[in-house]
Amino acid sequence: MHNFAALDWPQSLITQRIKTASRVGRLMPQSPAAKLGIQEGWLVLALNGEAPSEDRVSALYAADNVEIVFMDEATEQCFHVVGTGIPFGFNVMPVFSEEYRLDIRVGKIPAMDWLKPWNVGATSGYTDLRRDFEVALSPVSHNLFGAFLSARKKRMAQLSSVDRWSQLGLALAALAQEDFDTALAFGQAYFRNLQSSETDSDPMIVLSAASYVMAACFWHSQDRDAALDMVSDALFYDPDAAPARQLFEGITGHAFVAPAKSLRGHVFPVADYALPQFDPYDVWADPGEDLNLQQALAGMSPKDYGLICVLGVYRSNGPFLEDLQRVLALQKSEELRPAFLHVISAWSGNPDSDISRHRIGFETQMKDQGLTMNIGFDAPDHISTAVAAEALPTWFVIAPGGTVMAYGPLEEGEVITAIAQASNPAQTPAM
Repeated sequence: MHNFAALDWPQSLITQRIKTASRVGRLMPQSPAAKLGIQEGWLVLALNGEAPSEDRVSALYAADNVEIVFMDEATEQCFHVVGTGIPFGFNVMPVFSEEYRLDIRVGKIPAMDWLKPWNVGATSGYTDLRRDFEVALSPVSHNLFGAFLSARKKRMAQLSSVDRWSQLGLALAALAQEDFDTALAFGQAYFRNLQSSETDSDPMIVLSAASYVMAACFWHSQDRDAALDMVSDALFYDPDAAPARQLFEGITGHAFVAPAKSLRGHVFPVADYALPQFDPYDVWADPGEDLNLQQALAGMSPKDYGLICVLGVYRSNGPFLEDLQRVLALQKSEELRPAFLHVISAWSGNPDSDISRHRIGFETQMKDQGLTMNIGFDAPDHISTAVAAEALPTWFVIAPGGTVMAYGPLEEGEVITAIAQASNPAQTPAM
């Protein structure tokens, strides 16, 4: 992915390459403090003793797939940036090249203020962030992060209190060194900071990375359920995150299948949707009747909408029971009441399980309100796995005819908007 071998040079050779590269420089040639250039896929910046500003570093990252080395000409001290972006709170990583091999000497590093929180708004997109995330977990980065972490843990802990992205960076650094206690501590600090923040939430890819850290720590401590919940969160936020996919496969024994975004605007897979009903406590009138979406659609009026909830391989009550409370609120509104509520789960039913015992109260309330909740059980790796990450309730808003208007968490704006539009364009549901 990156040509780290470019650093395996003695200082004199690096200096010569700087002079050569500066003659073909294309980035910021007007900068008096820098000699910049691109040569054979790498970029060198001679700092003349100055620390790079964030603006300058940001401009450098406009050049994709370029190896970057910062060098203080006064001391011939080199600073290498891991990848072409900033991996969660780390601006530069120190590398010293000597005797044709990498030799990390964190004790000699001046200017600890180079480790600054990175401006979220300066990132160019999720693709770059995902690349940084994966680079941060690469074997080469393990050494860089680990050495930096082990030598400066106390100092970094002080810096991390400034912003949650630094906390996440430290968590990733600790995770790369398999320091799970430290990774867990910084991961928990990130989420506490996130929950107490009055600003908007972080980008989805960042939430994915934070969830991945927690999942890896839980998996290391042999808490399978917690690990699976958190890695499912990570894949919900970013289905393409390779490290989370690998962890998911390690936990479950099968590959992760990303949510089917193509379903939006298309008919829900009716042909695959005739599943055995599960009603161990006989709450409903016809507990033995299979779920049948076609029958449900046939009874809809033009202003109706239906709800389908896909649970995946179900383990945790919390999110689903919270969603059922929201559905009860919808039922109490004549304008917002769904025409039907179908739930698909790949979990193998057990009448003595928590999901049944806790769910019965909500089912009774729904029956009193006049809405039947049908729960059908799907074979693993079938519908449930194809349209939802495990343990995350994914709600589909179904229009007459079976078209998916929106899908996602029930409290998400897109889903709420679709419910309002389907029932009454002037009405916005409050849940």
